[in-house]
Amino acid sequence: MRNRAPTRKDKPSQIKTSPVPKRDRTSTEDKLLKAGTMVFSKYGYDAATTKLIATKSGVNESLIMRYFGGKEGLMLEILRRHFEQSRITPLPYPPQESLMDEVIKYIKYSYENAKKNMAIFRIMVLRASVDTNIRKKVQALIPAEGDIKFKERIDLLKSKKKIPQSLDHKFLALIGFQNISTIFISGVLFDETAQNEIQHSMEKLAEHTISGLLKSEK
Repeated sequence: MRNRAPTRKDKPSQIKTSPVPKRDRTSTEDKLLKAGTMVFSKYGYDAATTKLIATKSGVNESLIMRYFGGKEGLMLEILRRHFEQSRITPLPYPPQESLMDEVIKYIKYSYENAKKNMAIFRIMVLRASVDTNIRKKVQALIPAEGDIKFKERIDLLKSKKKIPQSLDHKFLALIGFQNISTIFISGVLFDETAQNEIQHSMEKLAEHTISGLLKSEK
């Protein structure tokens, strides 16, 4: 008896869905993350539909759910990758020989980094300010120990006995955070000339704060 040739009815049960090649998925995710950053920043979270993000990225809308679990997951992944990249990127300036110079350099670096990533900061601040659930998830993404690179610089100054051992790097980082927060808000409200004046004033304020801190530690 002759063997029966396979028919169309035999084939479906044998067909297996091939996984998306890693390279193709990475490329697709990058397109969605880039488009999501632009759309979230420009239109706000509520008005940023997955359809609009998909259109801007040139990617099928269903892949937002498949890769990120939806719009919220996409936004959180944008923030997670930003914090991770910031963590592994070394400070662009050499270690300074005084606390004053180190903190001022760090503030200027942080400010320039904030300007470069203004779209991401806008997404984070605007959404977290109105959504408690998102705020908690964003807080979970922020390193609890702060910027480890800044801590290493403070520890280096301590090892050289340039500053008292009792100085807390978190408190010093808070001085920088206060300055950057003010400059960030000024970037939303004022023109470039006013921003530069505010930045200069905040640097002077940081200098006075650090000077007074060092005197109190003696």
